[in-house]
Amino acid sequence: MNKQKQLLLLSSFGALPAFDALFREHNYQVTKVKALRKALSQIKKLKPDVIVAEFVYAPTYGSQLSNFESLFAAAQTFAPETSFIALAHKDDLQHLEKVSANVNNCKIVTLPVDQSELRSCLNSIAETNRDS
Repeated sequence: MNKQKQLLLLSSFGALPAFDALFREHNYQVTKVKALRKALSQIKKLKPDVIVAEFVYAPTYGSQLSNFESLFAAAQTFAPETSFIALAHKDDLQHLEKVSANVNNCKIVTLPVDQSELRSCLNSIAETNRDS
């Protein structure tokens, strides 16, 4: 049997449908968090294979435009092989594209999340990991 992979789900707003069955289908152990600070500590602890996170655009973060700069930095330091699935509102896609421009392993799904689109991202990540 395959080793169970780690998936970190950051749902800041908690408005995502439950995709637990889909994540289990792809052999992920899911850790759910609602706060960016908690997600950052879990990246250090779990070294997740995949991070699924709601993209929060908030230029009031100071030097950062969103929650993703911190997620990318933590993953680069503690889990550089981590793949990302960013869940974003259509209006925020231009901001997400700027933030993720230098990240090779970031897939984007627009909200509301369509399960088949999320499945496709997970399949693509699995295929990429199998090839490397």
